[in-house]
Amino acid sequence: MEKNHAADARCADGNPSSIPLDALYIQQAAEKRSRRLHKADINKGGAKKLNQAQKYMFGYQLFGRVQMPDGRRGFISGRRSSGSFDARTLDVGKISAGINLRSSSI
Repeated sequence: MEKNHAADARCADGNPSSIPLDALYIQQAAEKRSRRLHKADINKGGAKKLNQAQKYMFGYQLFGRVQMPDGRRGFISGRRSSGSFDARTLDVGKISAGINLRSSSI
């Protein structure tokens, strides 16, 4: 038996003689929001600034699936209030550092 992650998982399961699948599924844990509630610097007057962005910006949320105009598929990894997004593949390959909603449709 070869030494790789799939073989280790079958052995840890207690069934090393099972037949492996042809497909390999990749998962990535993703947090829904930033865990810091407020920014470190405080405004004048003692008011704290929130560190969390809105859940939906222009109808898209963090780690939502998108398809580029050239056919590539990815996930939104960063949102900006200006209307541009960062898009990446599941294996953290960068598709685009700034897809603008106004210049191209995603």
